[in-house]
Amino acid sequence: RPLLCTNNNLTFYSFAGSKLNRTLNLIFDSFGIKTIFYDLDSSFIIKNSKDNFLSFWEKLSQSTLDTDSIIREKLEKNPTIIDFSKYAGFLPINFQIKLLKESLFDFAGYQRFIEEIRIITNKC
Repeated sequence: RPLLCTNNNLTFYSFAGSKLNRTLNLIFDSFGIKTIFYDLDSSFIIKNSKDNFLSFWEKLSQSTLDTDSIIREKLEKNPTIIDFSKYAGFLPINFQIKLLKESLFDFAGYQRFIEEIRIITNKC
């Protein structure tokens, strides 16, 4: 996938679906990779350095994520993420996590995506 460098930003194009892009955005956020996501063109404006991002990407492909903890942390920071479902806020946290994993995110697709793609950058 392309990673374009400009004067102040990196732009990563995932060319993926909404659930996978939300998953990528969640992972980036949980690891401190500052991004601005644009769903219209599947792009992430990355505020970290090119070397930092590429190093992070390499580590992702070699690690296993505790997805429940990542979603739990997201729920603690932003409880309204579950508001797409009328009564989900009344569920125990483990069921909220399961609902989010099934409805909003695609961790199986994320794992395939990380393992299969190669990032290509322009000179910057």
